[in-house]
Order: sequence, then C-alpha cells, then structure tokens
Amino acid sequence: MRYIEFVTYRLHGLADTEIAAKWDLSPEDLYLQMSQAGYPVCSECGTAPVAGTHCELSAQKRPRRPKAGHGEPHELPRPAAAAALFEEAADALYEIIEDLAHYRLVVENGRFTNTWVDNETPTYFPRSSFTAEQWEDLCETHGHDANSNGFMLRGAGMKAPTGGSRYPPRPLVNLIAVYALLERDMPALLKALHPEPSSVERKRISGLVNKTKVADGRDGLVRTAEQLAELVCGGGGGRGAPAGDLSAPEQNVACSITNYREEGWPDARICEHYAPFGFSRERVLELGRLGLRWPED
Repeated sequence: MRYIEFVTYRLHGLADTEIAAKWDLSPEDLYLQMSQAGYPVCSECGTAPVAGTHCELSAQKRPRRPKAGHGEPHELPRPAAAAALFEEAADALYEIIEDLAHYRLVVENGRFTNTWVDNETPTYFPRSSFTAEQWEDLCETHGHDANSNGFMLRGAGMKAPTGGSRYPPRPLVNLIAVYALLERDMPALLKALHPEPSSVERKRISGLVNKTKVADGRDGLVRTAEQLAELVCGGGGGRGAPAGDLSAPEQNVACSITNYREEGWPDARICEHYAPFGFSRERVLELGRLGLRWPED
C-alpha cells in the first residue's frame, strides 16, 4: 500500500516533494491520498502522526494552496498562428538540402573543414584581373581569343572555404537534428554520412538523442527540445514536481469525467462506468481531480 511506502521513504530521509514526484503528484495531493488511505497525516501540511483537524485553524488564517489540477486553466494561442513561421523554417531546410551538393567535408585532427564547390555555374574571367602573361596562358589553356576583354567558362570549379570547427557546418547540424527529432532511420543516416558506420557506438547516439539526465548531468536532444518547446509555449514556470504524462485514453477519460459530473453523475457511477476499460477507482478519481475539459471548438 502506498502509505507504507510513504512512511518508508520518510524514514530514509526523502523530502515530501521527492516522494510525491515518484507518483506524479503534488505534495498536497500526496497528503490527501495518505489521509484518505487511513494514515494519520494532516491532509493540509503533511504533519504526522496527527488526529482530528490538525490544520483547521491555520487554514483559516492563510489562503488555501490550490490542489494540483485545480488551477485556473487558460487557453494557449492556437499553434496554427505559427504556421507561417514553421513554413519559413521548412523552406530554409530545403535550401540547405539543395546546398549539400556543394559541400566538401574533411575531418582532420578533430576539426571539420568544409569547402563550398560549384562546378556548374559559369564563371566570368575578365582580362583586367590578370597580367598579360597570365591572360595569354589562360586563353591558350581554354582555347579563347587573347584579344578579347574576357570570357565565360563552365566547370571552372569555384571553391570557397567556409571554415572549420569541432562540429560539422551548422546547416548540416540542423538537418541531422531535425532528422533525429522526427525519429527517422539513424542507421541509414550513418551509412550515408559516416566513413566507417560500423565503427559507431549506436548506444552512444541513442543516448545523445533520447537520454534524460544521467551521470554527466546532460539531457539528450529530444529532452532538450522538449524543454525548449515548454518554455516557448508558456510552460516551465511552475513550482514543485512536474506534471505526469497523460496518455490519449487518459485525457479522454479525464475530460469525460468532468462532463459526467456536470451532468450529475456521482463518482461511484463514473468509477463503475470505467472499470471495464481497466481504470481503477483510484485512477478515475486522480483523473477527475485534473478538471480537464473538451475545447469549445
């Protein structure tokens, strides 16, 4: 039973916030559950053992902290508002993909260097840019009249260094990151880009993409992207344990519970209704406390 685990965790010195996080609860909901399960804990402040209404007087003197899921919901801007921005980003990715034909990457001494090569665009050679001797040699090499003021040459091979770094060029980094975030075929990407794909530690790549904080204290690409999206979309500002994940069926049930309650269904009937679908009474009540609703449109 959970209250036995609760007592054990406390005896081992775990903070209530840490205990609550293990079950995806706020400390307030944890105290309430322990109290309802028969453990003599104050459902308001967590003091134990207690008897009767331990925090009745103090609760009158201060505002009651909102329970998890009982805060005022507020609708976020529609994601479609950013559609044009995402389209611009997608267009930029397509431009990078087109440019890949010009990349010539070399890795040496731990540094990637890249040269932008164009063998297709015609290049104009003006006579004024060369000495007389250089101009004659150039015209003789390419079969052009030395008396002309200049000529166009195809396939001249324009080469423009783009610099070097510990990492590949940022445009390529962007493409690889998007590919990984879309959960595409990483072995296929390794085969396309790595000179010796069989030598790569696949677990290391999987860790860089999917891990949450481990010994090195760093999150993987997916988790970092999630944290970025959380902040961009207005999250990440709350205190306490993070909200637990909800599956699509659980969200559906949570919204339906709110609707059924407004129609006058008692909790006992709601719990009975969802029992055949594998939802325990405890889980139905947990989902009901979230107060979720269907969007109006």
